[in-house]
Amino acid sequence: MIPRRVAAAVFALSLAGCGDSEPRWKQRTSAEWASRLWNSDPKEVGDAHDALVSLAGSRPEPVLAALEAAMRQPPPPAPGTPFAARIDLAEAERLGMRKAPATEALVAVMPVLRARLVAIGLMPTSTRADATGRIDFIAPSGRSSQEIGRAQTLLLTRGGLDLRGIVRAPGTPGSGRGYDGETPWADLLAAERRAAEEARAAGTKHQPVDPRWRVVFGAPGSEPVVCEEPAVPADVIDERILESADGVLAKDGSPAVRLHVRLERRGDVARFLRRHAGGEMAVLVNGGLRARQPMPATDGATLVVTPGPAPEGRDPLGWAHEHAVLWASGRLPWPLVPVPVPEMGPTEPSPENPLSRVAVALGAPAEPMLRRVAADGPPWGRASATWALGKLGGR
Repeated sequence: MIPRRVAAAVFALSLAGCGDSEPRWKQRTSAEWASRLWNSDPKEVGDAHDALVSLAGSRPEPVLAALEAAMRQPPPPAPGTPFAARIDLAEAERLGMRKAPATEALVAVMPVLRARLVAIGLMPTSTRADATGRIDFIAPSGRSSQEIGRAQTLLLTRGGLDLRGIVRAPGTPGSGRGYDGETPWADLLAAERRAAEEARAAGTKHQPVDPRWRVVFGAPGSEPVVCEEPAVPADVIDERILESADGVLAKDGSPAVRLHVRLERRGDVARFLRRHAGGEMAVLVNGGLRARQPMPATDGATLVVTPGPAPEGRDPLGWAHEHAVLWASGRLPWPLVPVPVPEMGPTEPSPENPLSRVAVALGAPAEPMLRRVAADGPPWGRASATWALGKLGGR
């Protein structure tokens, strides 16, 4: 089978010498394809992009004229509320993750994002990703900016949950496990503190001094929490144990999350609970201590954990529900960062939009047209052309 891009180019070239006033692809002109770049269906947008690039291979003038005309017209009304994110390769490197193409990272994160969109009721939201690692979202109309803002934050949060047993310092009375490491307690804390400070100064991930123990430092002046790290894969108690999760309220009205454990992991969870029976459990979110609580006394089928107190002004049940969504959907395998949206009208597209992306794909032949639009086009068109020129200048 001939690939779509190759087939489009061959067909466009075959029309170039046929005497037609303008080459067409699937009976549509460049202007007609340009108008389809605003389609709400990502596949339709991709087809239009490919058609225009292919048509420009034989006759770039009609394609450039169509793009210029589209950039000088009022954009179509936004079908919803747009926002965008990008794979954060710099943060991935800081976290010690292996290097991988942005396209590979996108394949990994998209299922998690879609699961979260369904869980928070923000469907139908269209998503479109490109080879640079950018993801464009268009949320349904009628949602408040506050709701969209919270949804964006939720979508881009890594959502890593780790449950660990807290060990007591030697000589400290109480139930649960006591510290029995070879390194003296005070020496372990001092070495971990130095390692954490050096990692923070270098902008790298903190690597434990002793892999058997995780020392979590809280607010300045607070006592560090020492947790026992898993020795074998079956000891890892994180969001992968979950079949589902529910946001609930504890008896005192504080937020809590009821975790329903997958059948095949219930034995592992029960063994973890017995090992630390009577002690405390650390609830770690994205590597930081979110809360500590008594070790639950259950058979391992369900666990109720606290995500920590809700921020001031936030509904505790809503706070619990958000964490249930994060943990049940799984942590993002790659970090994401929001793409800043410039101060433009609510109906105006971002400078990086389907029109400007096609212009970048056309390369140097598009530069004269882009300079004209950047000089005297409408505000959104000028911003789009300037963005495209910046990308072309960086090649």
